[in-house]
Amino acid sequence: MNKGILNQLLVLLNTNIIAAIFSYAFTVYLIKNMSVTEFGNYSYILVLGSFFSIFVSYSTEVSSPSRFLRLASFNSLIDEVISLRLILFVPTLIFFIFYSYINYSLAIGVVAISLVSMNLSFIYEIEVKNKAYAYIYFVERLFYVLVNFSVAYFIGLNLDVIFTILAIASGLSLSWQFFDKREYFKNISLSFSSGLMLLKMNSYLLFSTIVIYSYGGFSRLIIEHRLGAEMLGLYSAGWQLIMIITLFQTQVERVWRVKFSLCIEGNNRGDFIKTVTSYFLFSTIPIFIISIIVTIFSGTIIDVLFNKDYLDLVNMFPSFCLYFLVINFDSFIRTILVAENRSRIYFLVHLFNCSIMLVSMITFELQLINYLNMIVFFHAFSVSMLIAFYFHVVRPNFNFMSRG
Repeated sequence: MNKGILNQLLVLLNTNIIAAIFSYAFTVYLIKNMSVTEFGNYSYILVLGSFFSIFVSYSTEVSSPSRFLRLASFNSLIDEVISLRLILFVPTLIFFIFYSYINYSLAIGVVAISLVSMNLSFIYEIEVKNKAYAYIYFVERLFYVLVNFSVAYFIGLNLDVIFTILAIASGLSLSWQFFDKREYFKNISLSFSSGLMLLKMNSYLLFSTIVIYSYGGFSRLIIEHRLGAEMLGLYSAGWQLIMIITLFQTQVERVWRVKFSLCIEGNNRGDFIKTVTSYFLFSTIPIFIISIIVTIFSGTIIDVLFNKDYLDLVNMFPSFCLYFLVINFDSFIRTILVAENRSRIYFLVHLFNCSIMLVSMITFELQLINYLNMIVFFHAFSVSMLIAFYFHVVRPNFNFMSRG
């Protein structure tokens, strides 16, 4: 099993690492060629677009594997997912078409990022064809970055152009995905009622995603309000490291989500422990090693990738690297709790701790690094509570220390 996991994960990582390198190179280009304030505005649109993307996706990519095991029907699952996404995406599209007359950059940015959430990765995941989707994503990102670099070379870039190209890249990628999986859509039965049913079922997952988004999304809005666009630009430059790790975790979840669901559905402790072991072996340990390397060479990384305006990031890199591990453990416990149909407890724990964090960030005027440390602490505390709850309350027989 480990060889199969390793082979699949390596293919996913190879394509996504290359895509991430191109994307990061483009981000570095923007950092070097935009003022800190301009990059802050760019980051603001990304944050807002990601927020709307959460609503359009409505956590369907997370719930689909366990939902499929219960429905035992691809057609029923696709009917539900596509119906719900259209219910949420169409009003978003209409609103921002009108809003584009006020602020085109923000409108096209939000629509483009929301469009990405319409992807069919959940189908590839359940079919255990993650590698096929990885290649599609790779081509999509490569197209986006290369077209932007080409436009930058010949006529120059601005936010309008950047996000228009993103919309085109997302649209072409979606077109290919729907063509590739066209057999599933020949007899699709879109239903408002089935979409609303899934909306209700995924409500706690959505709330959880919004709360998780608060750590990196709402917190950045508070930083922009408290410290200004320049500090947001500085912080967002460092946050690009988190984006890379999040991309890695997205691939990790696609590999292990179905496996954890099968173990839990079958109440198989032996397979569960093997799956957990493989998860830590192939995801947690590599992230730990990357964290150490990035921390040690933080000064060199900043010298190579950024300019002198970003030197203050050196002191923040250790906190960012610690956050890599927090994200990995959060992904682990979320995958398990979703398979257990325990999204509610995941939501409530994060809501409690994140609320305290946001109130503290609003109440106290702190330095930028202190805001980051606060985010890392409260997120880590939430994850620790959830892991303890699962292995001592939900599945004590799955505890590594138990003899069950």
